[in-house]
Amino acid sequence: MNENQVFNHNFIYPNDMVNFPAGWQIFKGHNTASFYWELDSKQNYRVGIKNKKNTPASICQEPFYNIPVYEKQVWEIGAMLKVNHKSWATIRVHFTSRSFSRPLSISLDFLLEPICHNYSGIITIPQGADYAMLEIGIEEAGCMWIEDVNFKRVFPIEKYDMDARGRLNINNVESVTRILEPVDVNGTFELVKPNKDFVEDVKADTIKRHSTIQDVFNLSTYSFCVINEGTNEAVVQMQLSPNGINWAEDPIADDHIDSGQLKILVYNRFARYVRLKYWTDNGITKLRIYFQGQG
Repeated sequence: MNENQVFNHNFIYPNDMVNFPAGWQIFKGHNTASFYWELDSKQNYRVGIKNKKNTPASICQEPFYNIPVYEKQVWEIGAMLKVNHKSWATIRVHFTSRSFSRPLSISLDFLLEPICHNYSGIITIPQGADYAMLEIGIEEAGCMWIEDVNFKRVFPIEKYDMDARGRLNINNVESVTRILEPVDVNGTFELVKPNKDFVEDVKADTIKRHSTIQDVFNLSTYSFCVINEGTNEAVVQMQLSPNGINWAEDPIADDHIDSGQLKILVYNRFARYVRLKYWTDNGITKLRIYFQGQG
């Protein structure tokens, strides 16, 4: 299960109906961008998006190729992307369920460099989600090429015999007996504590957005470190949630971060999931957000 779950992730399978990769469809930008499927000089298939305006243009998995997921699983999402000039792009995961009145989504924003590079992040599946679909697009005018798409589960991991909910499978009484038997330990052993080190580059503007959700259930201490790499002042605020869906503001006041400034933010209350809300009162600025924690 610890493998890429995206059908036609490298766009090699033909589509007999239209001149576009099987399993994918144009999602946004029908009237403002052109979409094409090509074979590059290195014999890699890729999807190109030529966006004419500063409005989003994207492709998305077709609904038939939904990816089965289960709440609280941790997945890695990423794509091999290239642009003709530095541009903002988004990888978005749409979640569907019989219990949702409308689909939920989680977005990762990346500032792309004009070289082919893999951009990725970690997400936690929200409560009630049954299926996921991936959307990838460019947020402004320019050209972007998508060479490969990745979506794989990183927890529960394959080396444990677990079901989709993360519960251990014990198939016979002998397994339980061996667990109860005393074990002689010679020498020393090291207790490895869980830790987390995650970084993402985001674009802050007057619209209030959120960083990637972090699961801190097994961490005893953690913090956000934010560097304002742009030219305008940014505002950040920490948020907490028991389920990854319903969010409350941390009672600490908003933090204003000047251009070039670094601030470290620490929560004074606990809930299983945390994230950072960010925006500007005027203009646009680039933020680099570090999340670091240890057990």
